Amino acid sequence: MSWGNYLLLLALTLAIELGIIEGIRRLSPPAPRRVDVLWANLGTHPLANVAISLLGWPFLPIELLVVGTEAIAFRWLNPALSWRRACAIALIANAVTALLSLAT
Repeated sequence: MSWGNYLLLLALTLAIELGIIEGIRRLSPPAPRRVDVLWANLGTHPLANVAISLLGWPFLPIELLVVGTEAIAFRWLNPALSWRRACAIALIANAVTALLSLAT
């Protein structure tokens, strides 16, 4: 995968997850801040991409690790979030982007 393609995928992931989490924030606060989502994705997205694309690791276990890692990041960066809420938000956001990635 070229750098241009990877950066496009990262930008799409960020746009989708930021939109989902912004919607959650408006409908039912609290939710992670935009910067929390950015930092969490900048940490997990490249590692997941390498694990799946280059190392050939299975998609589902990697996505589950991403959800767990992002939930930990959301909770650590925003202590107002309960663990349950941080996990639910990470699961929702990542389920949407994972399903969209499988559809392409």
